[in-house]
Amino acid sequence: DAEAIAMHEVNHPETMHYTADVWDVDPSEVCDGRFGSRKVGLAWFSPDCTEHSGAKNGPIVRDKKVRGLAWVVIDWARLVRPRVILLENVQEWWDWGPLDETGRINKTRKGEHRAFWWERLEALGYKLSMRIMKSCDYGAPTSRKRLYIIARRDGQPIVWPKEPHGAPDSPPVKRRRLKPFRERGQDPASWVYALSSPSSSCSRCPSAVRASAARAACSIEATASGEVIVSM
Repeated sequence: DAEAIAMHEVNHPETMHYTADVWDVDPSEVCDGRFGSRKVGLAWFSPDCTEHSGAKNGPIVRDKKVRGLAWVVIDWARLVRPRVILLENVQEWWDWGPLDETGRINKTRKGEHRAFWWERLEALGYKLSMRIMKSCDYGAPTSRKRLYIIARRDGQPIVWPKEPHGAPDSPPVKRRRLKPFRERGQDPASWVYALSSPSSSCSRCPSAVRASAARAACSIEATASGEVIVSM
């Protein structure tokens, strides 16, 4: 989405943008570019969700290449070793596994690819944690659930954020211990998707920037700490 990339460039003028097939982006080359071999502090990945989504249930032929986009995380972990890795997707991603001979989901082998992916990151020295989180609990005006994975290799504990929002009629909200869920049209500044990068490709997600399933955008931005942040 050229307009989305252009908007992101306006808001983040110091960020480097790459619009290409994710497999053509060399992590080592990208991180050795304008920022001069800085360490990667955070790498955020939002692989295309359409070929995992429950919205595409039933005897439907799936795209194996699109379903396997999360393998690019292993390349980044192996080549530039980000200190922290985040992955966001639909909750059905947890069942990522082989397809049968007709190209449909093999229900007897659910989760096999995900388990191997998880083990590869552990072998690279990462500690991982996964949660299914409801977007409205964190300020987004939608009840859609999403899967989040945090992986760290810096020895620091993985700390998940507390839920600051709740149902308007719930006791914690009535007692003002939580904020009420946001309604559509309210200021989205605190949306969970505020961290979305030009790689977010799901057209149903409330993200300001999107890319097609075949191509994705990779953005690299330097931080005051001397590290860089990678989003794709």
